[in-house]
Amino acid sequence: MPDFNPLWTAQPFRSARNAFLSVIGILAIMDGLTHPSQSLAQSATAAPKFEVASIKVCKGEGRGQQKGSDPDRGGGQNASAGRLSIKCDTLSDLIQHAYITFANGRSHPPEFQPIEGGPAWIHSDRYAIEAKAATPESQGMMNGPMLQALLEERFRLKLRRDTRQVPVYTLSVVKGGPKLQRAKDGDCAPFDFAPPLEPGQKPCGIPMTSTKGPNLTTEIEGSVADLSKLLGATLDRPVIDKTGITGAFDFRLEFAIDESTPGVRPTPSDNTPAPSIFTAIQEQLGLKLESAKGPGEFLVVDHVERPSEN
Repeated sequence: MPDFNPLWTAQPFRSARNAFLSVIGILAIMDGLTHPSQSLAQSATAAPKFEVASIKVCKGEGRGQQKGSDPDRGGGQNASAGRLSIKCDTLSDLIQHAYITFANGRSHPPEFQPIEGGPAWIHSDRYAIEAKAATPESQGMMNGPMLQALLEERFRLKLRRDTRQVPVYTLSVVKGGPKLQRAKDGDCAPFDFAPPLEPGQKPCGIPMTSTKGPNLTTEIEGSVADLSKLLGATLDRPVIDKTGITGAFDFRLEFAIDESTPGVRPTPSDNTPAPSIFTAIQEQLGLKLESAKGPGEFLVVDHVERPSEN
């Protein structure tokens, strides 16, 4: 049996070459930011800040990663009460993490949202962060609004959100109706690193994925909107929910890793390839993806500076 990894730790889908923290997985619409070209400079002003924080450049093999580790996955992070420890991640990963995955202090499903602007080093240089909160704070708060404040202070980071028409996929119901399994009450729980889940419980809206040979299996309990965000992160293109379906479901999808899923890597195996993601969605879920034009959201870096080490 392949090991299942929650997307908030493995982040196998790298939208726009780094879209799920080594990570989560990892990607959601931030509260109150619904207008195009809106500045994010004040996004973290009301949040508590870290009492002390150290930011260091990762040096050596793989920019500070352990020998044999996947360079696309960064160094990951450790969670403990009142502390944030990120081993080695690029600034673009940190931006995805702070402003999308944990945008408003809680974990969101992975979402396709490219980062534009800024110098090339934000996608290559890796940084280790050790930060301590003055008072007990949730992991969601520290990974989201508090990390935003730290990036804005130490990297002099200035972001804005832009929206424009781009190629998208629409998700709709096939003739004959959907094939969806309703989720049972209590089967999932909000996830914030520290509180353990009950036996058999899943984190709500957070995918569990595994690769076996040429195929990828993903399971997620949540809404069709959550599924749409996950599909967008997998396909590197926004997916717009046109199904009109409400409620929570247990989704399970197995599909072949191919050119349509650029962020996923196959593993050596003699397994027979599953159907493409487009065929799998129709056959397994009774839904379909169709190409269209629609609104796409981008995070735009207007200003950034390398931080001084401490």
